[in-house]
Amino acid sequence: MSEFQEYPSQPSVQSGDSTSVKSDEPVETTLDEPVLTTLWREIKQVGTKLFHVVVFCTKTEKVIKDWDLWGPMLVCYILSLLLSINIMIRKGNNGKDDQYSSYIFSIVFICFWLGSIVISLNTKFLGGHLTIPQGICIVGYCVFPIFVGAITTTIATICWSPLSIYVGVPVMILCDIWSCMASFGFLQSAIKLTRRPLAVFPIVLFFTMLSWLTLVVNITGFTSNKATSEA
Repeated sequence: MSEFQEYPSQPSVQSGDSTSVKSDEPVETTLDEPVLTTLWREIKQVGTKLFHVVVFCTKTEKVIKDWDLWGPMLVCYILSLLLSINIMIRKGNNGKDDQYSSYIFSIVFICFWLGSIVISLNTKFLGGHLTIPQGICIVGYCVFPIFVGAITTTIATICWSPLSIYVGVPVMILCDIWSCMASFGFLQSAIKLTRRPLAVFPIVLFFTMLSWLTLVVNITGFTSNKATSEA
């Protein structure tokens, strides 16, 4: 007869008994930390992602893995608010101009999120391994150079109105190229080489539209003031 190896019998667990599993590994939790600590950590993460965009995305995998929508939402809100306030300052403070500034805010806000969603869907349809929220996060952070250009152009326009053309045009062109280069850094790791041209066109169109809209808002304020002074 064959020999059988004997195993120690397993202890039976009766109903109602509970066993506790002890682990030496610490469990990280943020439930008990102060709100300011949580906010500061989120701000540092947003700043880190913005830094990667500024240097043309040196750590794309890290940014894609730790995606968030706080940074894009902040950039979108401040950019929309900046352009609407710019219109309000340049054109006056009557009721019609206030309504016009609210239109500018809505247009920029809707174009930002709609364009980000369309680019994310296009990247997904082209076989990219990014999810839609990750794509929105990347596109939103890549808009930051245009936000910097909007601030520069607005300050130049407030200081001297003709600077909206002489400074605004080259600045917004450079910021548009900057945003496109930042987004191309993510495309290298997200989409195959043969399909990248199909993904580049909507990205360039989106950033060019935002840059053009920013420039038009500043030039509109300059031309309206010039027409008022001539009248």
